[in-house]
Amino acid sequence: MRIRERIPNFIDNLNIEVIHKIFLNWFNTNFEETELQIIKDKRKIKKYWIANHDLRFSQVLVNMGYLSNIPGFWYYQEDDDVLINSGCEPRDVLFWGQHYDKDMNRLPEVKWILIKNMTIDHIKAVIAFMGEKLPEKYKKVFQDELVLRNT
Repeated sequence: MRIRERIPNFIDNLNIEVIHKIFLNWFNTNFEETELQIIKDKRKIKKYWIANHDLRFSQVLVNMGYLSNIPGFWYYQEDDDVLINSGCEPRDVLFWGQHYDKDMNRLPEVKWILIKNMTIDHIKAVIAFMGEKLPEKYKKVFQDELVLRNT
């Protein structure tokens, strides 16, 4: 199940330059009129997507009639990868689910945090706790974040 929190963040990162890069990555061409319509309809897309939050961005575009369901990998690409491949910084689009507080007490519900909003101590604790189980994508982003913050 995909998290709802990613949707407003995705839409906030979506501008004409990013949507143009998305289409170039997906189809090796652009659909200028479609791109402009998507940007114009961001609120409508966001509303539909939040109501159907388990869909990927590509699936929303097909379901809402912006795109035909053209065969290919693009339809199954995860939203964070779409933004990262279009030039957005991973720290700005990747979320981490916080299950425990700093004293390792289980939280009543998962708190989803963008990597850029995690504390240094939290990042270090995740790296130490997860060890080799930490997905490579997150390991690199966490390490880059620590370097960025000069720790």
